[in-house]
Amino acid sequence: SGATDVYVLTDEFTSPPHVHHFDGKRWNQLPPIGPPCGVTAVHGWASSPEDIFVVGSNVLARFDGSAWTCYDDDAGSSTFSSVWGSGPGDVWALELNDANGAEARLRHWDGAKWSAEGTAGRGTLVGTASDDVFLGTSAHFDGRVWSPLRSSAMAGAPVFALPSQLFMVSASGEAGLTP
Repeated sequence: SGATDVYVLTDEFTSPPHVHHFDGKRWNQLPPIGPPCGVTAVHGWASSPEDIFVVGSNVLARFDGSAWTCYDDDAGSSTFSSVWGSGPGDVWALELNDANGAEARLRHWDGAKWSAEGTAGRGTLVGTASDDVFLGTSAHFDGRVWSPLRSSAMAGAPVFALPSQLFMVSASGEAGLTP
């Protein structure tokens, strides 16, 4: 979350996932992400050393600076594939509820609790502010509602966002901004 505040997620698939923190001088390992969370983590986002989020197979976890809290809704197996936020009280996570990802919903962290809402979209969450969030090339959140995007006009996968624009990279390696 800054030049002297860098985080890296490691997952060896045989042990709990770990987050490593670089403070500008050395790397330190945070405590492992343990039960009830799963053992495979794929994506992370942080706003500060007291607000780190990690998602993966049966993993939706938040680190508060001293310990991990794992979200568990007792709904069975879920895969969380992406997480992004604009700050500590505005974090989105994409949950795929079945093996083929046919059912999906978005989870939103408001700084105190998670809420859920359905979505027909898929993809990586990226954004620039609480009112400028993209779900892949399928949807955009304007701070009030999620709206579908014309994904046929976009080639590739979003890497990061600029205000109301996505920076895309195609499978062939071409890159550029959406119109």
